[in-house]
Formats: sequence, C-alpha cells, structure tokens
Amino acid sequence: MLQLAACIGNQFDLKTLSTVSQQSPATVARELWLPLKVGLLVPLNTAYKFTHVLDELERELVDSIDLKLEYKFLHDRVAQSAYSLIPASREKEIHLNVGRLLLKNTPPSDLEDKLFEIVNLLNIGSELVDDPQECDRLIELNLMAGRKAKASNAYEAAISYLATGIDLLSPNSWDTQYSLALDLYVERVEAEFLNTNFSQAETLADLVLDRAKTLLDKVKVYELKIPFYISQNKMQQAVDTALSVLKLLGISLPQKPNSLQLGVGLIRTKLTIGRKSPSDLENLPEMTDPYKLAAMRISVSAIPAIYMTNPELLPLIIFTMVNLCVKYGNSSLASYAYCMYGLALCGPLGDIEAGYPFGQLALRLVEKFEAKELKAKVYTVFNIFVRHWKEYLGETPPALLEAIQSGFETGDLEYTGHFSAFYCLHHFFMGKPLELVEEKLRYYSELMTKFKQDFIVVYLTMYQQLVVNLQEESEDPCKLTGEYFDETASMPILIQTGNRSACLFFYVAKIIVLYLLGDFAGAVENSRKATPYQDAVAGLTLSAEYNFYSSLSLLAQYPHVSQLEQKQFLKKVNANQKQMKKWMHHAPANHQYKYELVEAEKARVLG
Repeated sequence: MLQLAACIGNQFDLKTLSTVSQQSPATVARELWLPLKVGLLVPLNTAYKFTHVLDELERELVDSIDLKLEYKFLHDRVAQSAYSLIPASREKEIHLNVGRLLLKNTPPSDLEDKLFEIVNLLNIGSELVDDPQECDRLIELNLMAGRKAKASNAYEAAISYLATGIDLLSPNSWDTQYSLALDLYVERVEAEFLNTNFSQAETLADLVLDRAKTLLDKVKVYELKIPFYISQNKMQQAVDTALSVLKLLGISLPQKPNSLQLGVGLIRTKLTIGRKSPSDLENLPEMTDPYKLAAMRISVSAIPAIYMTNPELLPLIIFTMVNLCVKYGNSSLASYAYCMYGLALCGPLGDIEAGYPFGQLALRLVEKFEAKELKAKVYTVFNIFVRHWKEYLGETPPALLEAIQSGFETGDLEYTGHFSAFYCLHHFFMGKPLELVEEKLRYYSELMTKFKQDFIVVYLTMYQQLVVNLQEESEDPCKLTGEYFDETASMPILIQTGNRSACLFFYVAKIIVLYLLGDFAGAVENSRKATPYQDAVAGLTLSAEYNFYSSLSLLAQYPHVSQLEQKQFLKKVNANQKQMKKWMHHAPANHQYKYELVEAEKARVLG
C-alpha cells in the first residue's frame, strides 16, 4: 500500500489511495494504521483515530460517507524508501495504471484540482501507451497542465509539460493533429519567453510560422515575437514586424507619417466617434470579427516600441484602434485603445479635458470585461500618461504597485518593467528622499535584470546613477558614469538603435544633475540636445520636468550670455511658461510650484 502511496506523492488522501489500490476506503484506512502507529506516516487531520476499530458494518458506513482522511510521509526519504520497493521493471507500468485509475475515477468537475497529479503519473508510463485515442488524450492533458502551470508563473514546469506533449505528437502531426500541434507549440513559445529562454522561444516561433496554415494562426506567434524584440531592446524590429502583419490584415500604416496624414487620421477618428461620449462608447456591441481582433492584438503588442522609436506613428495607430472599436464593437482590447486615445489627447494633442474621461472609460471596461490580462497595461497607461494631468502625482504609486502585482500574476513582464520604472521615477519627481528612491531603483533594476528586460534596465540604471551622483562624492558627479550607468558607452548605442525615448530620459537626467550642481552652461547645452526628442515622451510627467529644469537652466545662465542670447533665452522660457500655465490650470498640485518658481527666477534675473 505504501508503494502506491509513494507513487501519488509525499502527501496523499484516503480517497485517492482507495481509487488506485481498488480497495474500499475503510480497508485502506485500516492498512495504514500500522504505518501511522510506528511513525512512517503523519496524519493531517484527526479522523484517522477511529479507523483501526471499524467492524464490517462500520466499513460500509465509512465507504458511503467518504471520510476526508489525509496523510503525508514522515520525511522525503521515507517516501523514497517505499518507492524503491517498486520493481524497476514494473515502475512505468504501475505509474501508468495508477494514473489511468485516477483519471477514470475523477469527475470532470474535479479534474482541474487533480490535473498535475494525474499527468505526472501518466507521463512516467507514457511510452507504454499504444492506443492513439489514449495518446491524444494524454497530449491534451499535458497541454492543460502546461497552461495551468504557466498561469501560475511556474514556467519551467509549463515548459516540461508542453515539451512532453510535443514529444507525444505523431511525426506528421502538423497534418494529422494540426490544432493540438499548433496550441502546444504556441503555448511553449510563450512559456520559453516568460522563462527568459529567448533563443529557444525564437527558434520555436519560426518553426510555427513555417508550419501554420492560416494568417490568424500565424498572428498568434507574431503577438509573441513583438514582445521578444521589445524585451531585447530591438525596437525597430518590433515595429517593422507589427506593420507588416497589420498590412496582411488589411491595415496599411506608413513608417513615418507626415503632418497631413496625422491630421486626416484625427479628423477621421473624430468623425467616426461623432457625438458619442465616452459613456456611449462603453455600451457598443461586442467585436466578433477575428481579423479585427487580431489587428487590435498586434497593435497592442507594438505600441510600446512605436512610442519609444517612432512617436510620430503613435497617434495614427491609436486612431486606427479607436476606429476599429467604434465601427466593429468593443472587446477587452478596447480598454487599452481608449486609454491610449486618452494619452494622445492629453499629450500630443493637448486636450486634457477630453482625454481624461477616455482614461476613466478604459478603467471601467477592464472591470466590465474582467480583462485581467490587460489590467497591467491599462493601469500603466492611465497612471503614467493620463492621470497626473488632472490629479496629484502622489495618487499614482499605489495604483502602479497594484499594476506591478497584476503584471506578475498574468506574466506581463514587459509592462511590469514599464510601471516599475515609473513607480520609482514618480517618487523621484515627487521629491521623496533620495535614499528611498535609490533603494527602489536598485530593487527594480535587479528584478528586471533577472527577467532579462534589457530595455527597461537602461531607464532604471540611468536614474539610479543620477540619484547616486546627487547623494555621494564621485570623480565627476556631473557625468552619469559610475557603478550603474556609463553615458559614454550607452548613449551612442541608444542613438544608433533609435531609442528616442531613452535619449530624452538621459538628457533630462543630465539637465537635472548639471543644474543642481551648478553647471548651468552644461544644463543649457543638454536642454538644446534634448529638443529633437521631445515628442518621444508625449504624455509623461517627464515633459513637465523637462520644461521646468530647462527654464531654470536658461535663467541661471542668463546673466552670462550676450544680449542676443538673453533675448532667445527669455523667448524660450516664456514659451515654456505658457505651456506650464495650461498644465497648472488642470493639475495645480503638480505644476503650480514649477510655474511660480520659474516666474520668481525670471523676476530675479530681470532685476
């Protein structure tokens, strides 16, 4: 009896052992009494105390009420000793038979709870399975187990189940078991990616793209390949892939749209929305067209890369998503589309009053569709790009922490990276103690390094170096080079790879450190260098920080330049203040002090 119990695992219950031994619960309970008495087994509840005094009548009673007796082996070595008594020649056969009995006697409603236990037993004896129908069932069970393990963030276990399922496929499975093969390979591609096995994930992805029969089946892989590229800081490859797939789905977008194309796109979107308010859009019919849904998913995957490298394309792809929703109906993906529309209105288009309600609409749709897989994305966009234009910045960190938790739960490593970076940066821009900010930056940079999210580690370490420079003496505190970041080595790469967002983050960090340490000429020079990259941080609070420190730097350097330059400096400061005053009107808690400090500095230098 103990050998069968050891097959089940270190912990087991009476009902399961009764099933696999094909004996009544009462009989099994009595047989376990001696191992309990000598201490080989440990009871997990007190019902066992009555099992040794059962007579035949009581056994029938026990069988009918199905006592919930649970046991565990005293130690792993005890279970291993019991297991070793199974003859090696019969090990696979016994495991297979135990798994078969468990599967046969487990109601469909309980299969989810027993899934790992059953699949582990069947897999040990899988090579003895010669019935094609049973083999297909085992493959399906491994697929189910792989998905369940992946959903629980147990990525190595997920890979193991999915790989076993793939090994059980027939040699010509892409012809005879197409759906099973496709599902197994796509799930494994994602599991390998989530386990940071990028090379293996890409190899498998290419195999699926070669074997997949339809465009919609291939789209499933492209949805995964785009985040692969982003996590490895291959932003342009991500954008190129997305645009080529969208074209196959009937949506053609230019790499570098001009102002006319953007204007036409905005007008078309406003005409499509018409007089519908965000509340009206909340109640649209549900989107069902699989090709439109595929286009939405590809767009969602690509937007982070577009934002960082092709910001001029960002409004156009947002307009495309909103148009699809209004014309063909809402899905859970609509929550992201409307939130991005809120970003476009609050940021590039400067219409905060119109944009903020779209962000709130997005939050409602996440709840309406119970879109757990999109919660991290929508919370990130709302709290990083929309919320601070109307509410105090200090309201965002708790929501970003909730988004981080949601991202980990759903395996959304990419957006976990985004909001971990801004969780730290918002603390910095709120003026929290540098020791606290540095601690948070260190924690999340180490975490994102562990998950191989290279693109976000750049942002985290850049500001980690800034914070350290502001706290400690260093060889050259005005230079962002040290233990965490090296501007000399990193900046040429960021410029060469077209990561425009990271470039502006760097220049803002430089302006801050140079201004605070008194190198006003250097701060002004870096402000000038940052100007071409301004559109790369549309909607971020970084826009306001750049405006603020740029004005302070220009005014600090004002007494030391020619009259012509002074005139140019004041013109730039006044333009900045005009923008800051608009922001101040909508969110005084975030921007009024900036506006007034610059006004005070302007009054000082003008005497």
